[in-house]
Amino acid sequence: AGPTGYDTHRQLASLGVRCDVIAPALIPRRAGRRVKTDRLDARNLVRLHRAGELTPIRVPTLEEEAIRDLWVRGQHFDEPATEAAFRHYLPALDTRRSQLRAIDAEIEVAAKLPPLAGPVARLRCLRGIDILSAVTIAAEVCDFRQFPSAVSSMAFTGLVPSEHSSGARERRGSITKTGNAHLRRVLVEAAWSYRHRPAIGPELRRRTEGQPPEVLAYAWHAQCRLCSRFRSPRRRQGRQRRRRRRRPGAGRLHLGTHDEQDRRSVTDGERAGVHHGRILADSMRLRSASLVRGSFRRTRDVRFRSADTSMVDRRCHVLARSPTPSARPP
Repeated sequence: AGPTGYDTHRQLASLGVRCDVIAPALIPRRAGRRVKTDRLDARNLVRLHRAGELTPIRVPTLEEEAIRDLWVRGQHFDEPATEAAFRHYLPALDTRRSQLRAIDAEIEVAAKLPPLAGPVARLRCLRGIDILSAVTIAAEVCDFRQFPSAVSSMAFTGLVPSEHSSGARERRGSITKTGNAHLRRVLVEAAWSYRHRPAIGPELRRRTEGQPPEVLAYAWHAQCRLCSRFRSPRRRQGRQRRRRRRRPGAGRLHLGTHDEQDRRSVTDGERAGVHHGRILADSMRLRSASLVRGSFRRTRDVRFRSADTSMVDRRCHVLARSPTPSARPP
């Protein structure tokens, strides 16, 4: 709820999309919840809306909001200094709004005239780029042929990762931010549009009318490629997080694999070797010593550090021949 929510509701309603505006104070919250992300908030709102736990509010019309503005102008304060500051702020706000509307109108006119007409029309075929963004990109870059490759153009905007590598070690950090700040801001804002699946909506279809087929094909290819690039690193990050949960640097020492047919042929010496393998691992105080014990169809092994492979292999080979599990390792 609020000015931003009301404007979003009106825009969605004009496109035929059903939308409800919810007051933040009326949203049920779970006690003891300490994790807050956009994904969790969106999922929680969907579940609450499906269960009917959200209370929609009435969205005021434009005329009603205009009356509210009049009510704001009718505000008065008892403190003279506060009253004077409030009276100065209102005209300043009206001036900035009128200036913003005038500048937007001038930019729209300039975008239809050469030399900006052609580049702006082609840039608007890309998702997330409209008149203001297209004019900013065309005015800041001027000539795209000055960049021999995409890497050089990204270096111009400061959107390449920083690097501190030496020898065989390769270390990369966040983006450098050493290029054109205006162009970088516009490109980052436009890039967020490619987190959604590739699609051509009514507004994008209107912007692409009358453009060459090769431009439309390039814009569609950009949607598919950038969306896949946005989603693939998230999958790689998930795999990396799962790898970090495992114990790094741990290997396995197989003490014997027995099939179902060899159940009865397992000797006491082999069992002793498995038993002493655990004793040996504990006595050596290995970082991740554990014995995986299961059915005879599974591999019985001892987890160990890679540096101790040969020593554990030799000692467990000797222990496997021990007649009883009571013997201690040398």
